[in-house]
Amino acid sequence: MIRCSKSIWGSLDGGFNVETDTGETITGAAVIYAGGPGALQPQPLIAAGMERLKGGVSYARSDAIAAAGKRVAVFGDGEAAIDQALEAARAARSVSLIHAAPLRAAGARIADLNRAAAARRLTVIQGDVAEVHANEGRLSRIDVAANGARQGHDVDLLLVQAGLRY
Repeated sequence: MIRCSKSIWGSLDGGFNVETDTGETITGAAVIYAGGPGALQPQPLIAAGMERLKGGVSYARSDAIAAAGKRVAVFGDGEAAIDQALEAARAARSVSLIHAAPLRAAGARIADLNRAAAARRLTVIQGDVAEVHANEGRLSRIDVAANGARQGHDVDLLLVQAGLRY
């Protein structure tokens, strides 16, 4: 039995990768999850200021309608984060995909992301969400730490795709 506490990514076409809690990556044609209902929960974002928020952060898959007209940041380094950023870019005022680790996705997904970035539909930032700021409990800005510096980004909606945990 493999206990996957890190991540699973891939596709039906290219196979799936499972990163185990020991750091080993196993590739296969399918993944069977038998943990039972409620066994996995979204990995929460750990950043200064999270306790001040009453809204503006989502750990669930959202659609372009939720992002319509908003300044959106997506945090994550897997295919789900890339998909959310691309989807949000259809209707959002602005989209930033923030990833702390190298992006993990099939080549076609990375190509889609690069095309969207080249067309200025979204921005890709390698860094980590260091702090969130709220105005009357609502998300207003995030600080991203990258290369030893912090950069502020005004956001209305933060979509977190940081994986799952037990």
